[in-house]
Amino acid sequence: MKNITKGERNILRSGYYDIIQVTDNYIEIKSKNTKHYWILSKPMPFIDNKPIIIYHKHSKYISYYHKHGFAYNIYQAVNLIKSHDSYVLSGMGKYNKA
Repeated sequence: MKNITKGERNILRSGYYDIIQVTDNYIEIKSKNTKHYWILSKPMPFIDNKPIIIYHKHSKYISYYHKHGFAYNIYQAVNLIKSHDSYVLSGMGKYNKA
């Protein structure tokens, strides 16, 4: 099984996120900017040759995550989350500062 590596965890400890939970094949984080929650999952076998599935929810009060997209690596996943945060904080996102 493809595990979340120590290096990948360190990238997510940059101060931009709160780390909620880490398991062998996923990490749950919260954006400090929007308070949105994310799961970066490494399922096996890979789906569409993309090793990371990105799940998202807008608040801790929502019990389920929805699939937000895929990434080839942790850097691409981080960039997708930051882009989403920028969109929400711009006021164009429906769930501004959820």
